[in-house]
Amino acid sequence: MDSFTVNNHLSINVSGIGFDGHVAGLFGKNGKRGLINYSRLVLQEFMQYPEFTGEITIDGVLVSEQAFVLAFANSSQFGNNARIAPHASVCDGELDLSFVRKVPFVQAAGFAHKMFTGNLSTSQFVKIIKGKEIKLRFPKLMAFHVDGEAMQPASEFAVKINPGSIRLLIPNNQSKNI
Repeated sequence: MDSFTVNNHLSINVSGIGFDGHVAGLFGKNGKRGLINYSRLVLQEFMQYPEFTGEITIDGVLVSEQAFVLAFANSSQFGNNARIAPHASVCDGELDLSFVRKVPFVQAAGFAHKMFTGNLSTSQFVKIIKGKEIKLRFPKLMAFHVDGEAMQPASEFAVKINPGSIRLLIPNNQSKNI
């Protein structure tokens, strides 16, 4: 199975910069966890958080995309079946970078439906690019998380896939489920 690093922090699932990093930094500070409290926090913070741009290089190619969330996905979902990168695979040697634009509030329900049904890649608000080595530079400190854990904000990021770095033992009768 692949793993990856974000500024030398090990990640296995999904890490990200932007709104999800901001929410991760706030979530649980009041001692309340769970999907309802997370959803309440998202609604509370959504309007005030802006989209961002920066210098983004994927495998040596400069990419110009505006984003509200930039997710580095080794696997397809954050959790609770929210699929940020429906076609990501933990064993393909690549990350799926999901550039998610800020969705107008009136279109949020349709966007959420696509995310929870695995069709997010068809949204006009999402662009997914595969890559192995990503370098990012922003003019200000950016909130980010590694596998859902808030990290100290940074303005520069180095993200790199580590193909086949995790060895798993899988019982013979379970190998079809992977």
